[in-house]
Amino acid sequence: MRRKAFLSGIYGVYLCALLVAGEAIVRVVDGYDVFALRLDLGQLTPAEFQRIPFDPVKLAGYFDAVPRDPTVRADLHRSDPPYDLRAGRELSPFMQKLQSMHAGAGVAGFEYFKAWNANFFAHQVCKPERGFFRNFPAKLYVFDSGFEHLHPRYRYFPSELTPSGLYTNEFGWRGQSIAITKPRNTIRIAFVGASTTISFHGIPYSYPELIGAWLNIWAAENEIDTRFEVINAAREGISSTDIAAIVAQEIVPAAPDYIVYYEGSNQFDHIRKLFDTSVSGAVRGAVQLANVSLQQHSAAWRRALSIKNQMYGSSLHPRGKVPVNFPADVDEFSPDLDSETLPLDLVTVLDDLDRIGVASNSVGAQIVLLSFIWLPHAGMRLDPVRHAGIHQYIDEAWHPLRYEDIERMASFQNRVFRDYALRENWHFVDLAASYPRDPDLFVDAIHQSYGGVQLRAWHVFNALVRILRHHIATQHGGHADQVPALRLHNLRLVSNECEKP
Repeated sequence: MRRKAFLSGIYGVYLCALLVAGEAIVRVVDGYDVFALRLDLGQLTPAEFQRIPFDPVKLAGYFDAVPRDPTVRADLHRSDPPYDLRAGRELSPFMQKLQSMHAGAGVAGFEYFKAWNANFFAHQVCKPERGFFRNFPAKLYVFDSGFEHLHPRYRYFPSELTPSGLYTNEFGWRGQSIAITKPRNTIRIAFVGASTTISFHGIPYSYPELIGAWLNIWAAENEIDTRFEVINAAREGISSTDIAAIVAQEIVPAAPDYIVYYEGSNQFDHIRKLFDTSVSGAVRGAVQLANVSLQQHSAAWRRALSIKNQMYGSSLHPRGKVPVNFPADVDEFSPDLDSETLPLDLVTVLDDLDRIGVASNSVGAQIVLLSFIWLPHAGMRLDPVRHAGIHQYIDEAWHPLRYEDIERMASFQNRVFRDYALRENWHFVDLAASYPRDPDLFVDAIHQSYGGVQLRAWHVFNALVRILRHHIATQHGGHADQVPALRLHNLRLVSNECEKP
């Protein structure tokens, strides 16, 4: 009996040694730290983000496949904007002060350079544990918007270069300065949205900036006596309600001719309300979470699952089918836009689009609604190392949904956008239908690498050219308007404490 126990112990030690050796070999082959307790799964800094390699031949093929207006030169997309707003600029003393205030506060780095809506701050600071601001430093900056609304929840500081690489103009928008009075024969296009529109702060140009540069080159090459100005008033992490407030409070006073709306992710997590919440679903979820933990700590486990992924097109860890309980009274393929049970918080989104429509009508601006691009799709295959950041984002943010579940709901959301644009007589560009869902273009489920951002800009640019040609032919350029001062009002430093009367 003792001999049997001894041999079992020896066998166990031998097996453990083999497992450890195998894990070490896989870590070396796949480029992980051999001694790390938790694997680096590919989270990128902004500087790393803009250096993601991409096969130039394949990328050129994607650009060539975009339907191009006959007036657009084929290689126009190779032209960068004729400016670099970060060149020669350093962090101002004010930004350095903000950086030092937030050091060690436990708040994400990209939050340092925001001025918070005083109404939103007052609404949150007296909640248990100070609500949204519980991990913020002892003092932060707030502004009075001149409205009683909680939205937009924040603005960027004007005329600053931030630690993350964002550069803002005098209105706190990403990009070049714009004139207080809009020049004649100028078409002003405002882009609104969230992180996918403001783009990673460290990349050279956001997609609206690229489009603005290309439009002006296109106009010059076609001898069109029109200048184009773009506004990028997006900011990360915001909702459709924030966007509606931005349009009403900031964009409409700037007298835009067009407003381009691109957002479809920050309220998408309402999909969780459709999950199966039964006990069996909870048990299945626990098993799935165990797999997530294993992939975060074992390269060998990730390698085995990646082989499965390459063969069968599933996630890098196994996923069981989780029933998505679609509302019974909603027609998935012909949705009633007035239904109060539309999933994905689309009731709120459509209400906010209504408000955007009313605000835009007050200045005669036309709206271009873009469908939203989600990478996940049935049969998607990911490389275990190159696409590590993508699968981590999907598995942590959208677990335990399958790729086809996300694709299904994203298609439904875009169907609602299309039908809404048709009903409201807005321009609709089905970007999601034409954009290639190649993981090499993405860093997660919704954000693209810089090459991917350029390709998205090229798609939207060509769609806008077709719209603008008609505008120019019938209206002969934009009109001149006075832009009121949109600078932050009564910016002040406040204590992050509840002061009840």
